[in-house]
Amino acid sequence: MSVFSRRTIQRCLDQNASVVTVDQHARHIRLLNQGTRDSLATEWEVVLLRAFDEVGEVVHEARLNGPRRPDLLFTCSLRTDPPNRESGALVPRLGWQMRRLLDRVADFVHRRPPTGEFIADITVVSDKTVEKENPYDYFREEFGRELATKGLTLGGFDFQVGGDAVGEEYRDRKMMLHLPPKNDTRRFIKQHFAHLVAAVADRPNGPHSAKVALEGIDITVKYDPSKRDSVTGGHPSYNIAYSLTRNPLANALKSKAQQLRQTGYKGAKGIICCDGGCGIFGDRMSGGSHYGHREIVQHFFRKNSSISFVALIWVADVGWIWTGDRRRELQCVVYTSAMADPSLCLDSHQAIHAALRLLPKPI
Repeated sequence: MSVFSRRTIQRCLDQNASVVTVDQHARHIRLLNQGTRDSLATEWEVVLLRAFDEVGEVVHEARLNGPRRPDLLFTCSLRTDPPNRESGALVPRLGWQMRRLLDRVADFVHRRPPTGEFIADITVVSDKTVEKENPYDYFREEFGRELATKGLTLGGFDFQVGGDAVGEEYRDRKMMLHLPPKNDTRRFIKQHFAHLVAAVADRPNGPHSAKVALEGIDITVKYDPSKRDSVTGGHPSYNIAYSLTRNPLANALKSKAQQLRQTGYKGAKGIICCDGGCGIFGDRMSGGSHYGHREIVQHFFRKNSSISFVALIWVADVGWIWTGDRRRELQCVVYTSAMADPSLCLDSHQAIHAALRLLPKPI
């Protein structure tokens, strides 16, 4: 999966030459070419480094006072317009860079981060873990393989799976679908649905159904020959947050907070969470039985006073299909902790929003 076009990524890679080292640049290219989850994380990292460098000074993986290096060390600049690197307009920055160098010397002497400076880590959040725990798509794929042995396809089939929110306390709950273990799925289908597959193969023009209700299992499969052009199904949603702490976003925030503390940095710290296919991102507010990302982040702030801000970036489809203006765009929200480090000044906060507005369009 890729969020941005190859041309956009290449442009950002080229322009990041002033931000990253030769080794970091080579690592970015290697990870991008792998076509894995690490490639998506690197893609977000590359475009975010470019965007923040347009509104301030960026150091990637800066050596600080601890064993960990942050993805981003950012300092607000005095310039009001981003430099025009394509025309080679670097000379106007020399005076600014000299002033920053002198400021850094003074800050080092006083052992404090300069005003308007912060560090941040970039992470990609996905539903990979909850999908592994709830292999609904995998069940349908394995069912399709069983159908293929009889020369059938999934067309006309409907899969309904039950589920329950499990957990000792309400705030510690998560949804678990009533499916067999993933490594037992093929055997389970052969044992419990072979008669249904055989019946459809023998009488493909008639409706058929089968239900399996065992301890921890609740699956109903129906076949309707009038709906052979589609595959349908349903299940309780497992990619929303039934708990403030047991969800992909909270897990990512907790992990990054630990890493940022290990940098030894004394100033403001932030976490930039990017969408890797996570249902929580588009769900800002809570519902009757689940939490939105606003509540998850606010709960995280109460437990992690060292983190000053959290930014969320996700891809959304907006507009109307029937009017022809359906389009894909990035949406962002920045949450600031009430206990934020005072060094996260107004200029820094504005710079964060300015950088996010400079992100390229998704494809």
